[in-house]
Amino acid sequence: MSWLDTLFQTVLVAVGLAQCPTSADLDAGVVFVSNNGATESTFTHRRVSGELYLDTQVSSVFPDRWVSFRERGAFLLYQQKESGTAKKDQTYDPAPHEIGEIAPGNEFVQRQNWGNPDGSRRWQIEMTTAIVQSDQIQIGSCAYDAVEIQDSGTLRYPDGSEKRYAKRSKFLPELSFLLPNNTEFSHIRAAKVKDGLPSNRDLWSQASSAAGVKAVLLMHRVPQ
Repeated sequence: MSWLDTLFQTVLVAVGLAQCPTSADLDAGVVFVSNNGATESTFTHRRVSGELYLDTQVSSVFPDRWVSFRERGAFLLYQQKESGTAKKDQTYDPAPHEIGEIAPGNEFVQRQNWGNPDGSRRWQIEMTTAIVQSDQIQIGSCAYDAVEIQDSGTLRYPDGSEKRYAKRSKFLPELSFLLPNNTEFSHIRAAKVKDGLPSNRDLWSQASSAAGVKAVLLMHRVPQ
């Protein structure tokens, strides 16, 4: 192989690495695409302010987009469909910003409460969470360090019944992104104008009760 071929391959590798989104892209947004050949789902992930993130998900089969607000990228505060249905909020004690880093070796206990914002149906759990190191996650040509979030506890249902609960999720610290379970992404890129990510001013208009969303975020003292 000539020095020119070597130089050309080095440039190609450098260009490929430069196209992998980093934390510097979060203010503009990062797009994850999952395509299994039959359906395509697009996830957008954007930092709104401070530790508050907006996630949206739209499927080629179900066009009613999901909208979620998360603290630190991992802790769901509020979600609904863009049409205004399927609303859910979630509270934590202690709050997400009070539990330390989402890093291997950290373990904490939180009392969590989630369900309908009007209080009609609520689930409760005292969740024990352990953060452990995981293998790198490959998304297209991009590789990211990952940790596994291991949750366990006894879940209390709205009718008072109880059941043991356990869940494992992967989290990308570089992008503050919680990977949806049972979803494999085919590629990732920085967001573009054509992706139609809402401005901060438009975020509240996606919920039929903007005051309700604001109250949840204020409860968690998330900057707005």
